[in-house]
Amino acid sequence: MHDLATARHDVRTLRPQLPGLRRERDRLQGAWDVLVVRLAEAHDDVRATERELDATHDRLAQLAADAYTQGTPGRVTAVVDSFSSADDLVDASRDMVLIDQYGVHQEDVARAYEARKRALARRVRAMNDQRAALRERLDASIAAFDSTASALAGAHARLEEARSGIAQFHALAVNSASPILGPNRLTADDLAAFVRAHGPVPQLSVSIEELARIYIEESEDEGLRGDVAWAQSILETGWFGFTGSMVERPDNNFAGIGACDSCSRGLVFPDARTGVRAQVQGLKIYVDADYGTDTAAHPIIRPGMLKLGFRGDVHSWWDLTGRWATARNYGPRVYDLYLQMVAFAEAR
Repeated sequence: MHDLATARHDVRTLRPQLPGLRRERDRLQGAWDVLVVRLAEAHDDVRATERELDATHDRLAQLAADAYTQGTPGRVTAVVDSFSSADDLVDASRDMVLIDQYGVHQEDVARAYEARKRALARRVRAMNDQRAALRERLDASIAAFDSTASALAGAHARLEEARSGIAQFHALAVNSASPILGPNRLTADDLAAFVRAHGPVPQLSVSIEELARIYIEESEDEGLRGDVAWAQSILETGWFGFTGSMVERPDNNFAGIGACDSCSRGLVFPDARTGVRAQVQGLKIYVDADYGTDTAAHPIIRPGMLKLGFRGDVHSWWDLTGRWATARNYGPRVYDLYLQMVAFAEAR
């Protein structure tokens, strides 16, 4: 029961987290992919700029080499050479101006490429820093998603294992020698439908559906088989009609608590939930010698029951005979009703 409740809680907690974690992982992965492409483009730009800069440096170096080998400034040498082929002084002057402008232009081009290379280097460094930070976030997001997905898969596996164990428990619980503690097999709807189909009109302070829901809730809180306790209440109250019973409709007492052969009336509880809780807690007290105020899911309704001398000696519904009630075969009668409820539910 504990494993089932824990697994269900984990599934309910983890399942809603996955879509958001998946979206964040995919968003960061997309951003990473874009950044990788942009960084590759930036590296291509750097290489292209370096090639253009190298070519410009080569052209400038050639001008310097010409000037060195000819012993005169490169531009002047070029002008002198142009005189030999120029038609007149005007053409030579024109060539000198063009050569001078070419050298200045190449220097400007070189400076521009160097500035661009520095800017690209800064851009690449910034993108590398951004890539490192994004990689860290992406890795953390992937790890969070994978961890949650793995935990959810584990919770599903534990849930199925718990359900399998409960199914095996129910398959083996075929007579009154089966435990009082354990999981419910039937639903609140099953319980209410069984009473409506077989018994008189219930005489209750709440609807039969509401009472059945309370039985399931209170029994699950304490790890007790509330659907069998419902069968006990059918026996104790005459199908919740209270005909010939020592408890009456306003008493909210569904298990003959406080009723005895020499008593005129059983205990009275303020509302239906309190009456159900007293029954569930009473059964748990009978079974578990360590059950008490520190371990109960709710405050103990009748703390005096904690002093019962046979606590811990009761384990099965059969053991209730002579302890919960003096009627012969009390436990088997309760369980026979429960088995009828199971058959009814399976036939619906």
